[in-house]
Amino acid sequence: MPLRDVFESSFDSDIDLVGRTKETTDHLKARVVEALDARRKEHDIQRGALKLEWTKLTKSLKVEAEKQLAVCSAELRRKRKELECAKVYVYPILV
Repeated sequence: MPLRDVFESSFDSDIDLVGRTKETTDHLKARVVEALDARRKEHDIQRGALKLEWTKLTKSLKVEAEKQLAVCSAELRRKRKELECAKVYVYPILV
């Protein structure tokens, strides 16, 4: 049974290789993947905070712009009315 020793040695080598591969992947996961996952979670939290802040700011700017538009529109109507009144009074004098 000379081949039995060869097969057993081959199987033992395979088992040893699988064990070292498992250790290596666990080490890489602990060192790289978990660190990247933690950074991703932190990034997601910051992105959520920025999105919330951006939404609040754009909403307040929109409200402020709408108020300013209403004020400017009212002033424009008032000035147009004044212009029409001025045309009514000035035009007969010039003719």
